[in-house]
Amino acid sequence: MAQAPAAATRGEAVLAAVQVTATVTKIDHKTREVTLKAEDGEEYSFVADPAVANLAQVQKGDLVSATYTEAVAYEVKKGGKADAAAAVAGGAARSARSPRPPSRAR
Repeated sequence: MAQAPAAATRGEAVLAAVQVTATVTKIDHKTREVTLKAEDGEEYSFVADPAVANLAQVQKGDLVSATYTEAVAYEVKKGGKADAAAAVAGGAARSARSPRPPSRAR
């Protein structure tokens, strides 16, 4: 008995790279917790990944520039159930170690 071909799955990946310039308002080098204030006044707090090579040079008041990438990929399958192989992944990129100190906001 011949089987009908499986229905094609449909999905998409969305990727966006964003460059931001912000002022460091808080930093804890032991816990790697950083709070940045963007040019629009919005504050963002996060824990810096170990791949952030120059964190030891960063101080409160520094003006920093960073590029980060956001990505979402999804697949739609018939039946409405998530596949057991579904996963969430993340990553980070590393900058080269800098011999000079970062700039200070004025």
